[in-house]
Amino acid sequence: MATLLTTARVEVLTDAASVARAGADALAAAVTRRADLVLALPTGRTPVPLYAELARRHARAALDLSRARGFNLDELVLPRAFRLLRAESRRRTRRGSPCRRA
Repeated sequence: MATLLTTARVEVLTDAASVARAGADALAAAVTRRADLVLALPTGRTPVPLYAELARRHARAALDLSRARGFNLDELVLPRAFRLLRAESRRRTRRGSPCRRA
């Protein structure tokens, strides 16, 4: 059964290492509550510090993910409508839409 998140907590951290430690702490707490956790793992460069922190904890035997399962988010099959929406968003951004980042 899926767990429904009913509240959100916002925490402002100063650097990538702090974010990685906080993320690893949250994951460790979750896997303590439920060892057979299913993880949606983002790809790209952004999560690399988190993955490095998880690897450090695993090497110290401070984190056991042996019963957890994971999948990379890039492996998801997106519905056609969502892919079209993303493509249109990219086209608008390239044309200089007001939504474009400065």
